[in-house]
Amino acid sequence: MRFNELKILPLFIKQLEKLGYQEATPIQEEAVPIILSNKDLVACAKTGTGKTLAFVLPLLQKLYLRDESVKYPRRIKVLILAPTRELAIQINDLLQAFKEVSNIKSTAIFGGVRQGKQVLMIERGVDILVATPGRLLDLYQQGLLSLEDVETLVLDEADRMLDMGFSQSVYQILDLLPGCIQTLLFFATKSKEIKKLIKTTSHEPKQIMVSSGHEAKDTIVQQLYFVDKENKAKLMFHLIESTPIDRAIIFVKTKRNVETLLKKFDRAKISAVGLHGGKAQSARICALNAFKENQVRFLVTTDIAARGIDIDDIKYVINIDLPEQKE
Repeated sequence: MRFNELKILPLFIKQLEKLGYQEATPIQEEAVPIILSNKDLVACAKTGTGKTLAFVLPLLQKLYLRDESVKYPRRIKVLILAPTRELAIQINDLLQAFKEVSNIKSTAIFGGVRQGKQVLMIERGVDILVATPGRLLDLYQQGLLSLEDVETLVLDEADRMLDMGFSQSVYQILDLLPGCIQTLLFFATKSKEIKKLIKTTSHEPKQIMVSSGHEAKDTIVQQLYFVDKENKAKLMFHLIESTPIDRAIIFVKTKRNVETLLKKFDRAKISAVGLHGGKAQSARICALNAFKENQVRFLVTTDIAARGIDIDDIKYVINIDLPEQKE
């Protein structure tokens, strides 16, 4: 389906074409009309389905079409919560791609960096705030931002957010928001906690479930190696040396395992960078950029990057430790 069939304005369609978007994905076809009609939405969709654009596009259009008298001064009208810094940055990057045609201002706030620049952006006025729960509550409790004008709440990767221990923070944030707002929930797995969250946040929501269209059985060749813990790294290096694995993301369970494996890569004189929650945000951004730009061959990470990180042309994924969740 073409975007003009979804009643998207020509100025946004032109920008979509510049960004390389030609046709809407299934989740965009279903979600965009619901969001434009101001209804609550509960969407089960995996990474890779185009869900970020599915909520970014209609929310930008709704803000763009507001009456001029309510556009200024800029106040936070849309709050988007994301579980990780990387995902928050990625969502804001997509919002920024439409800034020149929409004149809608957004910013992302997250922990791991000094708050000064983030506070300054909020003070200057933003229409859309993308935030991780911890940093949002921190700035709110300092009296540095107001949520009284929020009209729409988006919980992206809501299940991941709850899995990471943000449940209490999410419910605290819900208590701070105005009573009657549009709520959009996106998740990949429907757990008991998600069902509870839906009941708490949504009013007669429209529900959609969209497959990525890239199921493992159709597109991914999987290989399983039985090996004791002490020899996992040795086997991995053997595979790297004896097969055409020239670039891969490698998942491990803990921060310590990331650092241990990075030392082994260094001793083997193989270029690799690490990513985990214990690293400063600047170091995490540098690591991701180095891998994206092919400056290094391997990215070693905890499952913090398992969802929401957009890296093109990945042909190999190695799980040194099995994921906690099969999804």
